[in-house]
Amino acid sequence: MRYKLLTSASAILFLGVGGVAKAVDIPKNFGNCYNITQSGEYVIKGTVTGQCIQVHPSAANVVIRGEPGTNPTFKGKGYSGQRSLSHIRGCSSDTLVIKDFTFMGKVGHNFMRLCANNSKIVENLTVINNTKAGAGAINPGANSLVRNCDIRPHDDAIKITEPNSKAENNKVTMDGNGSAIQFGWGKRSDGPVHYAFNTTIRGYLIRNKQTNTGNNPGRAIMGGIFENDVSDIRVTGLDIDMDPKHNGHYVKLKANGGNATDIFIQGVIKNPVKVHSSIKPIALSTAKGAKIRNITIDFGNKIKMSDVHKDAGVINFKLGGGSTSSSSSSSSSSSSSSSSSSSSSSSSGGAECNNTNDCKAIYNGNLKPKWKVANCNKKGICKCKKGKNKKNCSQVKK
Repeated sequence: MRYKLLTSASAILFLGVGGVAKAVDIPKNFGNCYNITQSGEYVIKGTVTGQCIQVHPSAANVVIRGEPGTNPTFKGKGYSGQRSLSHIRGCSSDTLVIKDFTFMGKVGHNFMRLCANNSKIVENLTVINNTKAGAGAINPGANSLVRNCDIRPHDDAIKITEPNSKAENNKVTMDGNGSAIQFGWGKRSDGPVHYAFNTTIRGYLIRNKQTNTGNNPGRAIMGGIFENDVSDIRVTGLDIDMDPKHNGHYVKLKANGGNATDIFIQGVIKNPVKVHSSIKPIALSTAKGAKIRNITIDFGNKIKMSDVHKDAGVINFKLGGGSTSSSSSSSSSSSSSSSSSSSSSSSSGGAECNNTNDCKAIYNGNLKPKWKVANCNKKGICKCKKGKNKKNCSQVKK
């Protein structure tokens, strides 16, 4: 039987020879794996139990949905420690919609992992996967949208790691580990557009041996390691109110061989910034010659330059409120480059620093040998010293 996609992916109907194709009820207890090999609508009524729902490419257009009024719930059976397996996985060859039910389970890094470049929508799910075992949530793959979900994980909640992956109007309640929004871990597909809009974030994170520069973004509200080039990462409308136990990073990104370009992160932190004394709320680092270019982070007055760790591979960084800092491997130490840097900073609005600690956060690691930060002067400009001569720090950046 051949089916034809008639409407948008969020409300798929299928027509067969006799009209609308009958929806298929997913069995109450399907054991190991329920395989979907044909296009159609698959329904969770009441509680169903099993290890996984697998969508095969032979099924061109698929809807997996909960039946209203039945408290639709998918209870995932455990995987005996195999943390890489997922409860909903696979990909249709055209469109895939998953919506309107609760998931409860005990699984590792992804409750859901979808693949291929088809159109995917995940919406109106409640995901409870916080078993203290690195239990993550949704990895929707490329060309995807995750919206209106309530996610309670113990690992990464929403992974917008592939090109053209988006999330909007979601709530994440952290439980000690992971990232609320994660942009990548290891090698992913190259490409632009990783967006998240209007995310409410609650709960707490734990430090657990993380550092400002290590390869572990997993204990940060926004986290990612880039081993491929990515661009156009935009996160707006963050509403962050973490439990007082929270002492992880707010943003931790590392370019680890792949360049990350054009990043904008904006939101509101409702509680005071409280992190472990040996880490920074914002940590940006690079390795293997990679760069992070053109990045703006705006949490209003809750984040200062002294709250930021960044190295010389972070180029054109701006903190909300107007504070800016740029670095480049090709920067000159000439006075002309100094004046250009100063005019760029002043034109963006706001002072470069408020105190000496701000200057240290901006320039430590970026100064030529023997040059040291002296202080933040009355004009809000960081001054450096070599012996008795004070000069603008921008003259001596690497």
